[in-house]
Amino acid sequence: MQIKHLNKDVYSTLSSGSSGNSVLALQKALEALGYFDGLPAGNYSSLTEDAVSRFQAAVGLPSNGTADQATLRVLAGGYAPASPLLSLTLSQGNSGSNVERLQVRLYYKGYLTKTSSVDADYGSITTSAVKLFQTAAGLSATGKADPATLKKLYSNDAPKNSATAPDAPNSGDGGDGGSTQDKLPDNPTRSEKIEYAIYIGQQQLGKPYVYGATGPNSFDCSGFTTYCFKKVGVSLSRTAYAQGYNNGTKVEGLSDMQRGDIVCMDTISDSDLVDHVGIYLGGGKFIHASSGGGKVMISSLTSGYYNRVFSWGRRVL
Repeated sequence: MQIKHLNKDVYSTLSSGSSGNSVLALQKALEALGYFDGLPAGNYSSLTEDAVSRFQAAVGLPSNGTADQATLRVLAGGYAPASPLLSLTLSQGNSGSNVERLQVRLYYKGYLTKTSSVDADYGSITTSAVKLFQTAAGLSATGKADPATLKKLYSNDAPKNSATAPDAPNSGDGGDGGSTQDKLPDNPTRSEKIEYAIYIGQQQLGKPYVYGATGPNSFDCSGFTTYCFKKVGVSLSRTAYAQGYNNGTKVEGLSDMQRGDIVCMDTISDSDLVDHVGIYLGGGKFIHASSGGGKVMISSLTSGYYNRVFSWGRRVL
């Protein structure tokens, strides 16, 4: 695929913290190829790093998220490969990282209005969002994200639902196409605090896991939960152990968990039962800064590893 945005005569390395027209051109090029999920804004942060890493992996370069000279030369060379995502057909019942990417893109284009809908499961809400986009794009409104739909969704001129889509920020703030969701209202209810803490958490999706980090650019597990709940006026202990034993009230079983509860897990064989924490989203899903996954991500509690190591929950709101 030929790319018109990049100047192939200029190959200045771009990385986290870079900004300006060169980053904007990079984002538009990666967007057209199906690697960049956000809104091009000229700020090089987590969504851009993820897009560059995907492109590097596709062309056999070291996948480090830095747009170095080798990466830019391939991208600007005229025949950069499109993302494999654009050749898929995704539909209701599918799940996984490709569905999550579709949802992120729909969110930034204004067809999913809540970040809580970005859960990696293709359900009725995602189907409706795809239909809305297909109608706006002049495509048959099937609700299936087929190659024609995905290619149009990732095109530089993909129609935007301007009534609900986030605006692209004018300055770097750690996001690519950051949200304009309203701030926490005055005298918020418990439910509003929970939803805003989760909203803050989902804005961090894809940011790297770094042991000891408390944000805003990287997190460890307890640093992530502390960061999210601090935004709604709840002070948590700094360690996973202390959050699991001391903060809020204990929720004994997974079936009793509510949206916004702290998920406590025993992932290390030692004397205590809490060494990893996250935030419960409902529906058997939780968001956390994962050392194994290397980033902030959404995982399932209903089966598999995290179901086996679940200890209990803590209700802090």
